[in-house]
Amino acid sequence: MKYGRINKDWDDTYCKKQKITTKEWRNNKLGEINKYLDSAFPQHAGDIGFVHRSHLAGSDLGIINNPLSLGDIADWFRERSNIKYPEGTKSQQQLYCFASFDSTAKGSELTKEQYCNAVSMMVLDFDDAGDVTPDQILSITDCWSILYSSYSHGMIKDGKKYSKYRLIIALDKTIPAVFYSVFMQQFCEYVKQKLGIIADSSCNNPAHYYYYPCHGPYTDAPVYIQKDGPLFKADQWFSKWIAQLPQEDQYIIEPYKDNVINPSTPQSLDGAIERYWALTDGHNKAWFVLGVKIYAAYRDVNIVREKLTELANDPRIQKKRERIRQIPSIIKSIEENTTKPTE
Repeated sequence: MKYGRINKDWDDTYCKKQKITTKEWRNNKLGEINKYLDSAFPQHAGDIGFVHRSHLAGSDLGIINNPLSLGDIADWFRERSNIKYPEGTKSQQQLYCFASFDSTAKGSELTKEQYCNAVSMMVLDFDDAGDVTPDQILSITDCWSILYSSYSHGMIKDGKKYSKYRLIIALDKTIPAVFYSVFMQQFCEYVKQKLGIIADSSCNNPAHYYYYPCHGPYTDAPVYIQKDGPLFKADQWFSKWIAQLPQEDQYIIEPYKDNVINPSTPQSLDGAIERYWALTDGHNKAWFVLGVKIYAAYRDVNIVREKLTELANDPRIQKKRERIRQIPSIIKSIEENTTKPTE
């Protein structure tokens, strides 16, 4: 699959500055990049999904069906970090998304949450890192990661100079799209507590696209650092993080824990419901957990409401009124903590 189009106006502007012909640019740069897209990428344990988009304003989308290796990503991204973009060309840059999508998704559907299945690499955007250094940002994990400065790194606005970075962390298992949001909200809070900087909330969207590394126009020293290490175990980190939260926060977040890596399916719900009927105590929390499992299986809060109401009217239910009163708060929690399908 080919790289897609590059905006002609930007080509001409860039080539004039570099004193090369457009043909030389296309033959040399696109040829180098296409060799990555056309090659058979080796399988990686993390099963890295990847979608490429020509640029934000364009409709061309390219999909790499073969999983990428970490080496492929490091080599490819490092190469792109040396390409210098003129000022005013940000919207014409190319984008990527470390996610897998439904096989039926086409065109713009590859940018929408409801077609996204899972995410295989965490990405965090820092639009204002302040005095926090690249090494400090990389220190939040000892796992395989890439940190690079974004297009607007070094921009001065209203007398303030902005340090802008993007951090990629390799996961050992994919995180289901439906629960990527709740996981990222907690991980970003962890980063905020550790470094005092805030990651862009758009990173919570599993179908979000990011600009490739580049040498932006506002700095003479773009940052690109690749760190080797083990793959990040999201489920283990999530469990440890939840355990240190205040009790009231644990109650809200813990029901999502088991679903971050292995979400329930419609086929597994019968077993979960039977286990609920077998409980002798702890029904409040178990009822909440059951609601989350139903959402994981169907990704629809209306189905959660319908099924919980049906179960609350089952003769086996304990404290029927309490269970019914819980349903609105369960729905509210799910709506606040999960990735919502986009119509």
